[in-house]
Amino acid sequence: MGEKAATSEVINRLISALGDSDKNIRSSACEALGKMGEKAATSEVINRLIIALADSDSRVRLSACQALGKMGEKAATSEAINRLISALGDSDNDVRFYACEALGKMGEKAATSEVMNGLVNTMADKDRQVRFSACRAIEKMGQNAVTNDVIDQILLDRGFKNDIKSLPIDCSFCQWTGVLNNYQEHLDEHHSNSTCEYCGEEFNSINKYKEHKIS
Repeated sequence: MGEKAATSEVINRLISALGDSDKNIRSSACEALGKMGEKAATSEVINRLIIALADSDSRVRLSACQALGKMGEKAATSEAINRLISALGDSDNDVRFYACEALGKMGEKAATSEVMNGLVNTMADKDRQVRFSACRAIEKMGQNAVTNDVIDQILLDRGFKNDIKSLPIDCSFCQWTGVLNNYQEHLDEHHSNSTCEYCGEEFNSINKYKEHKIS
């Protein structure tokens, strides 16, 4: 299926399927709408996917996140963004992962202070893949969204406020900051001869970090 199948009749049937009593049908309906991409991004579809973000089944919730992400900027309504921010705190790792992915795919339209704060907090998630997804989302929002306040908040949240040289580097943090050209000097100056808190490998600059692989 896909965008070619995105007729009004098909979309309306899928909207109805989002309210089905069977969780598998609800999940499949989300997936089908997501495959249609921007062509299915009507206000009614977006609103129903927003409702699906609060579904009792985690598979439905993550499928709704995926669908909104595939619709990109067209799905970046204030309500959708707010619900995705809430999904960053979902009990299911995969839902949190795809909530980050969806916000990232919405790009600069989703780069509100609330979103940035939510993603910064998610960089401390217990799940490594969720942390990486939050990093990628911030990167996709562009450097215009990464203000000094955001960088300062990340430093504070990640424990770099005081004795920065003595603290371990969080790889997910450095993976993201490493893509910021204006942060290169800071990393080389303050993170020299540091240790990855995940695997224990030492590296003495961001250039060395770029060669670092997490096992």
